[in-house]
Amino acid sequence: MSKQDVSSADANDAATLTRRFRELHTLSGRPAPIRPEWDGGGLALPSPYVGEDIDHGLASVRAILRLVGAATPCADEILRWRAGLEPDAPPPEALPGTALVAPFDGIEALMAALD
Repeated sequence: MSKQDVSSADANDAATLTRRFRELHTLSGRPAPIRPEWDGGGLALPSPYVGEDIDHGLASVRAILRLVGAATPCADEILRWRAGLEPDAPPPEALPGTALVAPFDGIEALMAALD
């Protein structure tokens, strides 16, 4: 990819980023994960975006980071919020309706499974 191709792909402002998201065919027909103002506004928790990005994506990344011994305080906080837990509660290993308990004893077992 040339330098010009890379710079033309940048989306450094809200209008460009919004336009690019709207042009994604894979997202067409999916409503934005925002509740209307008359319904209180804010994030629509039942949205598929929330389920995919937090319940599966973030929880999976956190599980892998834990395998290598990394601390995940921000992910823990988001997952506690998503599970409806108090801020000082231990973070959930998996969210209700998901099966994200890491089935590996350590990073070596994960790497062997991926090899």
